[in-house]
Amino acid sequence: MKMAKVKFSKIQDFLEGRPAHDMHVQPYFYAVNNCDQQDAEIKKLKEAIWETSKAQPYWGEEQPLRFVLLERKLKEISESKKCLDLKGVIEEGHHYGLESLKMILPFLKFCTELGELIFFDESDIRDLVILDPQWLIDAFASLITVEKYHKGSNPDDRGYWKMLDDKGVLDERLIDSVWKKDKELTDNKENLLRICQRFDLLVELPMGRDDQQRKKYLVPCVLKSHPNPESYLKIPVCPQEGYSKLQKIPPLYLMFDGGFCPPGLFHRLVVCCYRKWSSHDQNPYCDYACFKVDRSTHTILELSNKGEGIFQLMVGSLKTGFNDLESDTAFQVLTYIKQELDRLISAYSPCLKYSIGFD
Repeated sequence: MKMAKVKFSKIQDFLEGRPAHDMHVQPYFYAVNNCDQQDAEIKKLKEAIWETSKAQPYWGEEQPLRFVLLERKLKEISESKKCLDLKGVIEEGHHYGLESLKMILPFLKFCTELGELIFFDESDIRDLVILDPQWLIDAFASLITVEKYHKGSNPDDRGYWKMLDDKGVLDERLIDSVWKKDKELTDNKENLLRICQRFDLLVELPMGRDDQQRKKYLVPCVLKSHPNPESYLKIPVCPQEGYSKLQKIPPLYLMFDGGFCPPGLFHRLVVCCYRKWSSHDQNPYCDYACFKVDRSTHTILELSNKGEGIFQLMVGSLKTGFNDLESDTAFQVLTYIKQELDRLISAYSPCLKYSIGFD
């Protein structure tokens, strides 16, 4: 036990002062002996787990027995079938007294909150119920884990893998090739991609002239870091009169408590911005993106991840005499960013807190 205390002390010293230490690291350590079923530390650990469970907001909520029975049945089905359409779930629900959509929807919401399945009651994706969430995770990983999945792949796909690796652009033809061996994936491709977009993991790009009616998606999480962080912004060519060098309002900073935020949060925020505005820079990076906010005033938004839990936003215009501070444009941009960031935090990191500051 003395040796365990020494090791725990070293771990505590190592973690002390690191980002979000106080938020995420509990000051309790348990030196468990796996070879002794009567070990006192195991009992303490069980008690701690029990107390933590009871403190959860959903503890003590009553749920119908029929929910448990249907959940068990769907778990059994998931061994051989990874997803069902909504009609199929309703048919299974009939066996347990859940005989209508109105009765099934609370069940699906309950199981989704528990992470037992994935369902969104939204018009374009509500027809698909994913019975095994890990199946969807693995399917998405097969598309974005470039180094692992492209080795030994079809030679015809190498150009698509390179485009994904270099630019973060996922071509629909690569999706078809990677998923072709799994009939459930190919049969439900459109809905699965919509769900991935609903999770803010990727965003569909505007179709170009040479795309041959094949969709492309931007996947920010596979992008590389900016090679020259001191010169982020690429000033666009503006030959028209009335445009001059970029005029920026003071930077705005989103600062997360503890100096930490999950890496994926910035990528998701970039996805939200792509939904709203077109890209200014044709080569975005994992820690930087630039958007055309207003073409009439040539106003752009620069969004960058400065590290240590700090995001930087800059809004500027190239138009001579145009003052972003006197217009509604900058305010509208910042309002949208805050609105989407709050939504992302609520959905994926509800304990995360941040403050806003200016230079």
